[in-house]
Amino acid sequence: MNTLVLFLLYRFQIDFEMNWIKNDTLVFYPEDNLNLYEHSSFQQSSYTLYSVINHNGSLNDGHYTTFSRDISLNQQTWFECDDEIIKYLQTDKLNSNSKAYLLFYTIKQTSESTNI
Repeated sequence: MNTLVLFLLYRFQIDFEMNWIKNDTLVFYPEDNLNLYEHSSFQQSSYTLYSVINHNGSLNDGHYTTFSRDISLNQQTWFECDDEIIKYLQTDKLNSNSKAYLLFYTIKQTSESTNI
């Protein structure tokens, strides 16, 4: 059984005039080797990113897309999914993404973890 870790990036906030605004701050997140061991009670210390859900637009009018890869096949190729359009993703777009909303990580498979 794989352990999943999901991070929700808090993108919406209320300004001083009580209006909802979107925070498009660029957040740097690791693609591989995320270590949570020092900050939690997780047994496994290395996680790998396999999907990012992006939000484009505002709170009232937006559109979701995703960046995903198939890590079960040890695939390093990323895809961008936008409704019925699926295309290869350039890694620079993954790494400089101010629209990231949800990050999905799973335990990084090692030879030691597969022998358990």
